[in-house]
Amino acid sequence: MSSEEVTESQQVAKELTLVVELPKVLNAGDNLHIPSNYEEDLNDLRQSLLILPVSKNLTNYNLFIQNVNVSETFDALTPFSVIIEQLDLQIESELKITVKEKPYTLASVYDQITRFREVIGLHYIDRITEDNVASRGATAFNTLSLNEINENKVEEEGETKEDQSKVEISEQELSHLAQISDEICQISDNSNFHPTFDNVSDKLRIPIKSLTISQWSPVPTFQKNKGDLLYLTLQSLEGEIFHITCHYSGFFVNKSSSTNFNPDLKVLEKGKFFKHFLLYNLIDQVSPLFSKTIDENEIRLSSTSEHPETYLLPQNATLATPWIVDVKSISHQPDLSRSQLPLISNGVDGSDYVKDWNEDIQSIRDLPTSTIQERVVRDKLIQKSLHDFTKIATETAINIVNGNLTPMNPNEEPERHIYLKNGIFYSSSATTADVYAETGADEAARYVASKDLAGVKAMNRADIRGVHNLATTVVDYLGRRIICQAPVPGIFTQNVNENEDDEKVSYGLSTDGLKILEDKSFEEPLKSVAEVFHLKAHKVELDESTKSESELVVSKDTKGIKGSDGRKYVIDLFRTTPRDISFTEQNFDIANPETSYPHAESLIRHEAIAEWWKRKASALFKAETEKLEQEGDGQSSKDGEKPQIVLPTDQIVFNPDAFSGASESEDDQSGVRDISTFVKDHLIKEFLVEYPNELAPFDGTQLTESLHRKGVNLRYLGYIAEQALEESEEEEESKATIEQTVANYEVLYKLSVQEMIARASKHILRKLTSSLPPLLSPYVVAHFHNCLLGSKITDSPTIEIDQTLASFLPEENFAFTKLNTASIADLVQKEVYARFRYTLPIDWIDTSVRPAQLLREISIKFGIQWKAQDYVFTKEEFETVKESLAVKSQSIETSHSKKKGKKSKTVSVVEKVIERNSIFVVDDIVNFVPNVKDSSYKPSLLDDIFQGVRSHLSEDQRELGFTLLNELLSIHEQIFGRVNIETARLYPRIAQIYAELGEDKEAALISRKSAIIAERTSGYDSFDSINAFMNSGYYESATLNLTNSFKLYQHAINIWTSVYGKEHPALINTLTNLADNLFRAGLFTQATKLFEQALELSIKLNGKYSQISGVIYFRLATLLLQSSKFNEALDYYINAQDVLTKLLGPDDSLSKQADKYVGTLKTYQEYLKVQEQQKKKQLAEQAAASGNNKVRVKSNTETVTNGKKNGNSKKNNIPQPDPEIASKSIEDILNFIEGNQPKKNAKKASSAKKSKK
Repeated sequence: MSSEEVTESQQVAKELTLVVELPKVLNAGDNLHIPSNYEEDLNDLRQSLLILPVSKNLTNYNLFIQNVNVSETFDALTPFSVIIEQLDLQIESELKITVKEKPYTLASVYDQITRFREVIGLHYIDRITEDNVASRGATAFNTLSLNEINENKVEEEGETKEDQSKVEISEQELSHLAQISDEICQISDNSNFHPTFDNVSDKLRIPIKSLTISQWSPVPTFQKNKGDLLYLTLQSLEGEIFHITCHYSGFFVNKSSSTNFNPDLKVLEKGKFFKHFLLYNLIDQVSPLFSKTIDENEIRLSSTSEHPETYLLPQNATLATPWIVDVKSISHQPDLSRSQLPLISNGVDGSDYVKDWNEDIQSIRDLPTSTIQERVVRDKLIQKSLHDFTKIATETAINIVNGNLTPMNPNEEPERHIYLKNGIFYSSSATTADVYAETGADEAARYVASKDLAGVKAMNRADIRGVHNLATTVVDYLGRRIICQAPVPGIFTQNVNENEDDEKVSYGLSTDGLKILEDKSFEEPLKSVAEVFHLKAHKVELDESTKSESELVVSKDTKGIKGSDGRKYVIDLFRTTPRDISFTEQNFDIANPETSYPHAESLIRHEAIAEWWKRKASALFKAETEKLEQEGDGQSSKDGEKPQIVLPTDQIVFNPDAFSGASESEDDQSGVRDISTFVKDHLIKEFLVEYPNELAPFDGTQLTESLHRKGVNLRYLGYIAEQALEESEEEEESKATIEQTVANYEVLYKLSVQEMIARASKHILRKLTSSLPPLLSPYVVAHFHNCLLGSKITDSPTIEIDQTLASFLPEENFAFTKLNTASIADLVQKEVYARFRYTLPIDWIDTSVRPAQLLREISIKFGIQWKAQDYVFTKEEFETVKESLAVKSQSIETSHSKKKGKKSKTVSVVEKVIERNSIFVVDDIVNFVPNVKDSSYKPSLLDDIFQGVRSHLSEDQRELGFTLLNELLSIHEQIFGRVNIETARLYPRIAQIYAELGEDKEAALISRKSAIIAERTSGYDSFDSINAFMNSGYYESATLNLTNSFKLYQHAINIWTSVYGKEHPALINTLTNLADNLFRAGLFTQATKLFEQALELSIKLNGKYSQISGVIYFRLATLLLQSSKFNEALDYYINAQDVLTKLLGPDDSLSKQADKYVGTLKTYQEYLKVQEQQKKKQLAEQAAASGNNKVRVKSNTETVTNGKKNGNSKKNNIPQPDPEIASKSIEDILNFIEGNQPKKNAKKASSAKKSKK
């Protein structure tokens, strides 16, 4: 659907106001008026009622329209337009709906309890407590203490923001700006091992002590007919204990106690009793502190942050995990009911826990998409289902690795165990290793699993109908890769008749690999798959007995299976891109595993195929166009329309099975080889050419993402590092560069090498831990890091193993303790060469490793959370901190003694303080985190709407553009929620639109939200967060709130200097921009310091003779000139003239300006010297005449004060530093220096001073 079609559909959606009559039990008073439209449904209304304060606790009700129970008559997703039509309602703009409570069932009681926990905040504590990582979704935004956003209004008509060269701010703000500026000048390369985050859970006070299912539950038989459903026990903040009966009519306090059972209504003196339809209202009646505490919580949250995004829980997103956490800030709150949550949330008989994930997800995919609202509902449900699937799959995968589940095949080797749990099939990548015995075994199987997921994700994004794939998640945890899939229905069902073939595959290579199956019913559905991936129909022949009769439309390895639900499924989508045959032939050698690339299954990325196809299609289009022009058919036809060009796209395809069969077409092999060389010869080459013009990455994650977007696999990192090093060395020799080429290539080289080392370390840790019990993993990780990063403290570290643990395990499990720095360095060097074809220098561990940054990279890749403390990497630093980092531990020791000839044994608990002999110990590891890849995707609908917004705004249809923009935000929030990584990526685009339209305040507000969500979803120190804070600082400066802007910039700078280091090229431009803002604020000294720091860094990174250094010389000279520091300005202008003339030539405008200012300032200096000599001569003559040789010689600045000349001669008209000179233009300053300032201007200045007084 195009952006124009989206706009049309949006305009068709007719507005509708829902007039909702609430139950009397809520005491709501007047009816609610909820804005809606004809395309929304009953489920949207229920969601609205959950949000509104008056109805947020209501869960058990029916909806009536004109006495018709539409809750039972219609599906929850039925649009109001259909309901109105089927009920034959004659309405225009208002629809009256009545909400009526209905009797509770046990299931609806559970729903009410769940909703109660959500409303009072217990669900927030539950999520934190049950999470398998610490401090997930941490944000530091509120620690910046930003001021409110200003309205930047232009005072005079016609004045633009660029005209506002002077910013009027208070003395207090000036002082604060100066302080922040000084702190920025003092930034260092030291990594921040003590990040500060908001901790919302500490600010919340739970309004009850506990609410649990009572010991008197379940309801006895003799009470069921009376309507009792469940019994609860409540302990209020006042310390009182209440026993509550959950009845079909509501909830009431009964007469039970901890020893006596009496579920009848408890009646107090004067006939008072406590009963209500809603649990929330009942507890509010019995506990005065209940509502008071909830109100206080709301006040605390609103005072803590004006942005709910800092603490909202995501609907369908997994929050980021910090690699370093403050264990002191992690609290664990008691809650007796938490252990009962599975009973409450999994249905009355626990059956809700057993879920058919495949049926749920496929049913949602089959929903209609003819309207915008249908597309929104479908996309929302798909994203929610995929997220829930990934969440459950990840939790189960962790339990599998930890040994908490029983496999389906317990007698096989542990790495080959498979599991079926809660409708999800789990297997290790090693289970298919035999299939790839000739191409890399385990390594190949592990790689193929991730590529299969990539194929699933690409197919989901394309939204192919008629054929289904499987919900898939890949979890890496403690060195093991677990593949989680919703199985094809009926895949595990065996045929009753033994004579029947038990083969489940209908299309593609059979399970045993001995035949090619060709069910013709799969051909048409799979053609859609082939079209999306540009696959060529082809015959397959593996040998004489294994070959296809007709052409396969997809790879032989891509299998079609008929599910027992009647749907057609396609699995094993890894072969939707071709082999990287050139790389494989050069680097895979099964006979030499020590030096060979780990496997021969290297595949091209989907992004590379898309770019290859686009270029081929463009070339075909050009050729067809030229052909039509040559034939004279390019002219318009009689009706004025030009003939359409139909591209033969069937020519732009590839054979996915090339180089995998016995008999193949040379053309097919040649086509795949061309794609393989396309990556290295075009994509990588273009990446390197374009690289200097782009922002250099800050860390390995950003580098990886940028390469993947270009379609470049990470196996080429070694080649990229070599090319970057060559480019930087060549540039260093010539120095004649316009962009930050030297600095950018240097960053690329350093990050590429660091990324290779980090990834090699991850694979080594994987190999060391995958076969060991999880309890040993902390010991392996700590010892590995001591060997790799603590080599300057000791090159032969030791690790102390807990003796109790050691007693349970065989001796061979502790082989890792024999590793030292030399052996680890050798392992890393071999792994880097094997995976990236790059040879590290001999002394790489000393020259190529930045310990703090590498620690972070390995932690993120392997999934480690370290304790927040000072990690040092030199002997000198270690000696100063090791006492403060001593570890306290408990151990059980047994002592033997002999008294009076009898032997006795004493067992005692001994507390020890263990001094460190290396920087890392087991106690430093807080947690291990799973690295999860899922099959979620971004729906195309959102991009269609965004393009519609852009289109209308570009055509000056501002009102319609803003309407669509608000609709986009609303739809995006419906699909992804307010806290989601996709939301964080959308907000910067929205902020840019607001800024372009002059809505600076809105741009600043939404950019703040972007920074918060980026922190929580991408990581507090991720590139997305750095970029979001930089953007936010920029938009704040547009509102002239420089204090806010500087705080945001400072935070971004602190993050990236910790992640990369101080010497990043982006810091140069950032410092100069900040200096400009300081100059506008009148803080000349601080502005000069930042310019000087930017210049120093530019010379270090780019060399003196680079344009950026020349420009900074020029800008700094101009600043000094406007600050009346003429001598210093001259020095910098001379350097600017030298650099710019050599790089740009003497005819460049900037070179000419520098030359002009140098000449003027030199003339001025000569003039001052002459004047000084004349003064000395005059004073000497006066002294000789008076006979007093001790007359003091006045300096030129003492002789001429306040712009007054000493004498009548024009030569004595010497201009002096003027406090108002900074507001003048450069030309005015030069006129001022030359002493020929127009009298008219002088009069104006004089009159202005008088009026000011």
